[in-house]
Amino acid sequence: MGAVDRTAGGKGGVMRLARAWARILPAAAAIAVVVSAAAAQDPAVEIALDDPTPVVRDSSPRSFVRVGKRTLFLAYTESTGRELWATDGTAAGTKLVRDFNPGPDSGTDVVVSAGTFAFVVAAVPGLGRELWRTDGTPSGTTLLRDVYAGPGDGVDRDPVMLGSVAFFGGKDAASGLELWKSDGTQAGTVMVKDVVPGEDWSDADPEVAFGGMMYFDAYREGTGLELWKSDGTSAGTTLVKLLVPESDEGGAREYVVSGGTLFMVVSVDASGSELWKSDGTTAGTGIVKEIVAGSSGGDPSQLTDVAGTLMFSATTSAAGRELWKSDGTTRARSWSRTSTRAPPTGSAGERAAP
Repeated sequence: MGAVDRTAGGKGGVMRLARAWARILPAAAAIAVVVSAAAAQDPAVEIALDDPTPVVRDSSPRSFVRVGKRTLFLAYTESTGRELWATDGTAAGTKLVRDFNPGPDSGTDVVVSAGTFAFVVAAVPGLGRELWRTDGTPSGTTLLRDVYAGPGDGVDRDPVMLGSVAFFGGKDAASGLELWKSDGTQAGTVMVKDVVPGEDWSDADPEVAFGGMMYFDAYREGTGLELWKSDGTSAGTTLVKLLVPESDEGGAREYVVSGGTLFMVVSVDASGSELWKSDGTTAGTGIVKEIVAGSSGGDPSQLTDVAGTLMFSATTSAAGRELWKSDGTTRARSWSRTSTRAPPTGSAGERAAP
């Protein structure tokens, strides 16, 4: 007697699927009726098909910032989408500031505090995604500048604060995507430097404030991905170092300041993805140490400053992904005691002390 084909593609599988659908379809029809009835009675209730228990839709509040006596945040409702709200800590004092994109479509996705006011990135029909300022009231919420005139998006890279000044990747028709800044006034919302002059652009992306400067990466054709720094003036915006040559398929991410050092993860063909650092000079910018020798790289991630020490995870073939730390020197990276395996001979550190 031959073996029975029990795969979904065999005759036995087809028969079982047919019987399963015969049981599922009546239940699915019943659930659809319940969903329709629930929606008619209360639009804030939905029924998951795999669980008939009613699920209350929430507003998912996030991005809380303090401005004066108000806390600003983003929240979602059925009628407005995700928009800007403000609260004084009471139900009565929690109100929608502005529905930037009228109707159920969301309009706001970034809010950053500048102390006495906040910068908001919002998409408005006819204007595109642009930079606004707000004090948490409808009357105190104004457009700073239509960077890309008309419906095009003028804010392509989100703002990063240096003191009370916001640096962002701004885009206009003449210069493309370059480094911009705003001090919260219309006159003070300007391009900092056209790194790649003309219609071509550098794709400037502000990353982190460090040592009184804004650090950003930029791309120049014929060169590659570079690290730059800026004091907010054109003359004070200068190249630090080439990070990834144009010929490489790499990139840079996770810029974090820890213990007076700027760290980042840089991926190049020769060493793979590894931990780098910078003190703001060409000579002081480079790889800390290869966690994994060769082109594989240790793939550091989750870079976090903890009381002046950089904590992160990295991967080796001997230990897998474990906890590491660095003070920017080659000896300072340590293996985590969470690993049950001993570090291999010639590793970049030893187990962290208890």
